[in-house]
Amino acid sequence: MSEPSHTPAPDVTPQVPAAPRRSKARGVLVMLLVFGSGVVCGGGATVLVAAKVARVLIREPDRAAGWIARRVSHKLRLDPEQRQQVAEIVRSHREAIRQIREQAMPDVKREVNAIFQEIDEVLRPEQQTRWHAMEQRLRRWRPPPPADEPQTP
Repeated sequence: MSEPSHTPAPDVTPQVPAAPRRSKARGVLVMLLVFGSGVVCGGGATVLVAAKVARVLIREPDRAAGWIARRVSHKLRLDPEQRQQVAEIVRSHREAIRQIREQAMPDVKREVNAIFQEIDEVLRPEQQTRWHAMEQRLRRWRPPPPADEPQTP
């Protein structure tokens, strides 16, 4: 007797649709966008903090002396004795710096005012309006006048 010929049954496993493939380029793009936004936010925050510190140091020289002493102490890891010596060195020069600043400020103000005036003269009227607003923001950075000098624009 002959055996019935057996032909294998066709493979009938159901085909599952393949999961959509995410493009590598899309993933890289998302990573670049996240990185880029971090750079922009971090850079912006750094600029804001640096501007605030600079404004304080310019407008308040006495605070600047303390900041310098603390910064040197921290960066150089000074021991307590060195810290005290550096603070005293900075403190001992503070008055001389204040006097130099007071002597120089009238000349500096005169030159800054000349710059603002000369720029104003080359601008068209619509530019002058914007320039005056910019000028006011720039002048906020100027140190306050000494106690015995009246404030001028």
